[in-house]
Amino acid sequence: MDKNTYYETVKNMAIENVLNKYCTEQDPARPALKKLLEDLLDWFMLSEREIYLSKNDDDKGNGFY
Repeated sequence: MDKNTYYETVKNMAIENVLNKYCTEQDPARPALKKLLEDLLDWFMLSEREIYLSKNDDDKGNGFY
């Protein structure tokens, strides 16, 4: 399993666990909450990577997380 597939699988599992805890499958707010959770996780990861690269000049970013 490549890194992107692994990340997407882990992300989807975490999001589904949170969604199942806080809303039902039929909840009309579920799609909006799912999108919010996806965006938050993506921004956390991108922000962490940006901070890491700014503190590690010897490590160049390759455009992928």
